[in-house]
Order: sequence, then structure tokens, then C-alpha cells
Amino acid sequence: MTDSYSGSEYMEAVLNPDLLIEETKNSVKELKHLMRWGNSPGADKLEFDAIAFRGMSGALRAPLLAIKLKKSLIMVRKSRKNNHSGRYVEGNYGAKTYIIVDDLMCTGMTAKMIVRRIKEAMPDAKCVGFYTAQYGGSFRDEEGLRKRKIIK
Repeated sequence: MTDSYSGSEYMEAVLNPDLLIEETKNSVKELKHLMRWGNSPGADKLEFDAIAFRGMSGALRAPLLAIKLKKSLIMVRKSRKNNHSGRYVEGNYGAKTYIIVDDLMCTGMTAKMIVRRIKEAMPDAKCVGFYTAQYGGSFRDEEGLRKRKIIK
């Protein structure tokens, strides 16, 4: 399958079905562990109602994780222009807690924008973590997001 792939390395993980399936299996395993045991010894279990995402890599990853983890979805658009609904946020407006799933975190700008847009649409919803699915997976809890100034 990868013989004919042409494009950026980081998108290959979502555009190559074999890699996406393998990455999804690993992500489900890691998130289930966090839901059962927490992020570190003595930490609270990870509890969340929904998975928030934005962009193409999020749109391919988040639904697969949501199905496996029995969670709902919150999609955050980059723009209200040129989309079908004219909304920034669509999905489960009843969610109280959510995690963000994306391919990686560099500057944190995507996460900040997701949190901001969800806060505007759903003032009571709380971001409880950020999961990067690529390169073996990584999770940042609320404390980690505060340190990066993604949440207050």
C-alpha cells in the first residue's frame, strides 16, 4: 500500500489504511489504559464524554477512536465560511468533558483554537486532555495543558 503513497510523512499515517488501523489499535489501547488507571501513579482516571478534533488528520482519527471507546464527537471547523452549516462547532453539545485528538502538537495553536471555539459554543464543557496519536502516542492532562497555556 505504501509503495504508491506520495506526500508528507505525517499524513501517510492517516492516508495509508494499514498504518491508520495499526495506529488506531495502539491509541485505543493507550486511552483505555488512561481511562482505567490515569496518567500516572495516584492520578485520577481519565473521564470524558467526547472527542474533539479539527482538520483532516483529526477527521480520520477521531471517529475511529470514538466508535471503539463509545464516545461522542465534537468537530471544530477552521472557518465558518465555505462550509455546509456556517458553524464553527458541530457535534455533541451536551458533552461536559472532552479530550482533543490530533496528529501532533507543535505550537499548541490548534489545541488553543479548539478549546476557544468549544468554549464559545459550549461554555460549560471542559477540556481534560490532549492526545497525539502519531509517533507512538502521547497524552497531556489538564496540568500539562495549563503549562502550555492551552487552558486556564
